[in-house]
Amino acid sequence: MQKQISYHQENIDRFLDFLQSSVKIIPGIGDAYARLIDKLCGNASILDLLQHLPQNIQPKKNIISLADSTHEIAAFKLTIERLVLHYSRRSFPQKVIAHDKTGNIEILFFNMPASYLETRLKVGHEYIIIAKIKKTGTRFQTTNPSLICSVDDYARAPALQPIYPLTAGLSQKNIQRFIQLAIKKLIDLPEWISEENLDKTWPSWKQAILTIHNPSNYNDTSPESFARTRLAYDEILVHQLTIQLLKKYHQKSDKKSFSFMRSLRPQILNNFSHELTQSQHRAIREIEQDLRSGKRMLRLLQGDVGSGKTIVGFMALAMAVESGYQAVLIAPTEILAEQHYQKMYKLVQQKECVIELLTSSTAGKKRQSIISNLQNGLVNILVGTHALLEESIKFKNLELVVIDEQHRFGVHQRMLLGQKGQQPNILIMTATPIPRTLALAMYANIDVSILEEKPNGRQPIETKILHEEKIPELIKRLDHMIKSGSKIFWVCPAIDGDEPARKLITVNNRFTELQKVFSPAIGLLHGQLKSEEKQKTLNSFAQGPLKILVSTTIIEVGVDVPEADIIVIDNANQFGLAQLHQLRGRVGRNSRQAYCILLYKEPLTAIAKARLETLANTQDGFKIAEKDLELRGSGDLLGTQQSGFDIFKFVDVSYHHTLFQKAYQQIKKFLNKDPFLLSPEGIRLRILLKLFGKNKHTLFLEGM
Repeated sequence: MQKQISYHQENIDRFLDFLQSSVKIIPGIGDAYARLIDKLCGNASILDLLQHLPQNIQPKKNIISLADSTHEIAAFKLTIERLVLHYSRRSFPQKVIAHDKTGNIEILFFNMPASYLETRLKVGHEYIIIAKIKKTGTRFQTTNPSLICSVDDYARAPALQPIYPLTAGLSQKNIQRFIQLAIKKLIDLPEWISEENLDKTWPSWKQAILTIHNPSNYNDTSPESFARTRLAYDEILVHQLTIQLLKKYHQKSDKKSFSFMRSLRPQILNNFSHELTQSQHRAIREIEQDLRSGKRMLRLLQGDVGSGKTIVGFMALAMAVESGYQAVLIAPTEILAEQHYQKMYKLVQQKECVIELLTSSTAGKKRQSIISNLQNGLVNILVGTHALLEESIKFKNLELVVIDEQHRFGVHQRMLLGQKGQQPNILIMTATPIPRTLALAMYANIDVSILEEKPNGRQPIETKILHEEKIPELIKRLDHMIKSGSKIFWVCPAIDGDEPARKLITVNNRFTELQKVFSPAIGLLHGQLKSEEKQKTLNSFAQGPLKILVSTTIIEVGVDVPEADIIVIDNANQFGLAQLHQLRGRVGRNSRQAYCILLYKEPLTAIAKARLETLANTQDGFKIAEKDLELRGSGDLLGTQQSGFDIFKFVDVSYHHTLFQKAYQQIKKFLNKDPFLLSPEGIRLRILLKLFGKNKHTLFLEGM
């Protein structure tokens, strides 16, 4: 009996290793195809290939004659007459001559080895091809048919075929074949879903994967199907498990409690221009309590755009310095990091608190000096970007990490920051309002502080929707507003050459047009400019002669120019609702009336219209996030990549939102009774972790 269990576990381990292997172990996949699959699926492992979801389902095509062919793809039964093959000259197409009762056809194969066709096709035999046929004179012709198989194989083929999203160079036939070859290796796995949470209508994991890729009806791949729902729950469950293990890992060790021996915070508040709100005071108290507790802090500071998260983050940094420790603030862009550095530097203004800025642009002696002083404890606060993750960046006594706009950083990056000191306290800040439905999916049981109000004296932003034909009138109005002291953001969705098929207005084209009216008081900002040029332009807009800044969405995250009170968003119907809200939040940061102009062009879809009208009718970011979820599912919470929800392959939050609470409760309840995953049920959850390539998270269990 013991031998059988051991052998079974070996099979499982071997299979899980197979799933994490490169797709190149599948027959027919070489380096070129592996690169294409990596581009298509986000990775090139077997599991990623199996998780590549069909976009629709196509019925098996009826066989028709050549004479009945149209310009559409169809199935034909043909008899092979002869093969005209080139063995040495691969640039020449291989040629197959075939016929049915109604005519003759020439089938051309490009980049196809002659030996492959010679082995596969026999003269005088009948085959089924699926192709788009064109007629040339009295003969028919086709190139690289999408399928060619025996009559018997076609008869055995399923009635419905999954149709997958593709990338250039990868055909539907190949992706289907590769997935079917991978599916043949599937084995049954122990069930990791608890009995109370396992819906009796759900198939096993193996059967769900088989159903998705071999549908028997048109609903098998839809979000509400049993197979898709089962796989969605697996994704949510493993996500909950990794987050809650990470939470326990963060809190496993006792920390030195902060003593706050110095008084840096009063000086910061004296130099700050606004009275703090009640929410800000409450959040600062909560952070202080965490740091005094002797337990490691892992706290999320969530607030709508313009609610004043930055000053709360600065106060947390000051708490670390007051207690004799080092602190770091990491931002997703150099522009935002530079902005934080300048603000913090002005607020502190004392020699005993040394603040430095370190980004990828920091080079030479300056960089080496900062790194050296950091290791020697001569730098109290370091502000920077992803450059802080580099192995060469070491601290003497780092005790606090503040992460701004956390949705731009993955769990892995946050873990790297956490390893920079002796498991430092972590404060995560986000201006992305998150619907309560999704809060558990992203943060599990992280402690949360919410900033519910905006600083006193700020007026609601007046939001207008305009057709692009009104641009000439708008420009005249903006010219008048500039002369009255206004500064203006004009945001475009693309740089030159981006997404030409969607005919989006580019930032360079719009800048050229507006330059005729507003030169020399107009500037240009986008991601392809050098860092120094971007910062110089932004500084000139914030403090200098520039009155209008034409930009891409690079200004979306955290850029703070209080003097700007108008933002124009070009092609606004192309943006997600939450992203529009973030962009609007770049204005309305002083006591003056601010305006947001949403320019749209035809055609305006019903969903795009609903987004624009929602933005025009409410300022509440949480209501906007809920509406965004209703309109677009999980597809665009600040944009898919920005939100972090691209981790899910099968989850559609609009259908699967009830699963989040279910998975959260299962994991929370289980870890309370088996925190080390040592029971039979715990071993099954370890299998789930390894299935999704998260087996490294079991390292968190060591020493907990």
